[in-house]
Amino acid sequence: MDTPSFPAEPDYIATPFELCLTELQAGTFRSGQVDELSDLSRVQLRRLGAIWSSIPVDTRTKLLTAIVDAGEASVEVDFRRVLRLALHDPEAELRKIAISGLWEDDSRSCQEELLRLAVEDPSFDVRAIALANMTNFIETAVENEEDADLVEAFESLVVRLAEDDATPVVARTRAIEGLGVIAQSITTRALINVAWEHGDSALEVAALMAIARSHEARWLALVRPQLSSGDSDVRYAALRALAAIGTSDDVEAIARCVVDEDADVRVGAIFALGEIGGPGAVRILRNRHSTAPAEERDAIAAALDTALIGSELAL
Repeated sequence: MDTPSFPAEPDYIATPFELCLTELQAGTFRSGQVDELSDLSRVQLRRLGAIWSSIPVDTRTKLLTAIVDAGEASVEVDFRRVLRLALHDPEAELRKIAISGLWEDDSRSCQEELLRLAVEDPSFDVRAIALANMTNFIETAVENEEDADLVEAFESLVVRLAEDDATPVVARTRAIEGLGVIAQSITTRALINVAWEHGDSALEVAALMAIARSHEARWLALVRPQLSSGDSDVRYAALRALAAIGTSDDVEAIARCVVDEDADVRVGAIFALGEIGGPGAVRILRNRHSTAPAEERDAIAAALDTALIGSELAL
């Protein structure tokens, strides 16, 4: 009697995503595999989440760093689900990397996650970067009169952190900067002023950045003298403030900063001239373009474009 024959079953072939998971667990993840984690389905995300804690820490670090780099390099990839998963990583440094990769995610659910971290994360470094990422979202929400509950929660948090001397500087400075995007009041202005008079240069810089974000010209008398500060960070922050609240009266003083010894200050001055605009600013930018270092010429060109918007001046 003949033995019945059956068709051979095809060999199972793992998908690239499955191979990626296997290598992650083995600690042999290669950066070229990162695209396999773009735009994950919910099923794939659950599978990644199930093995996340078993992936070696060094490998998780390489993975998240590669994801952030890939996200900055291309708009064709979407790693938000992986990054949101990593917000729960037990390692603070990895939570920080994940937050940095979510800077463009303005979804309500992401902002709620960032608020949670800003309020309760055991690492103040993580709280600080969560606050920094939230600030742009809150600024837009205030302008559009949206998400009132999130705005209220953010306001309560930054006021509490800004006024508490026990708050570590890394988080307190971010809270002070956040004061600038909420509705300005006697309380917020007083806290900004207290930060300015504190004597800590980091808090002074944070106060100037809050002033920049407040767009309140009432601070001009405080800001203008800081262009002559011996601290380059203070000069830079003052330029950011003048970019927001300065007038044509500030162009001459800002022009002196275009040739500052500090590269960041020079770029800050270029940006401020572009934001203020007017014939004087345009003339200075054009003259500087021919003598500026090559790495500053793109910034000058962008500032000129901004300065010329709505103007009858022509290049």
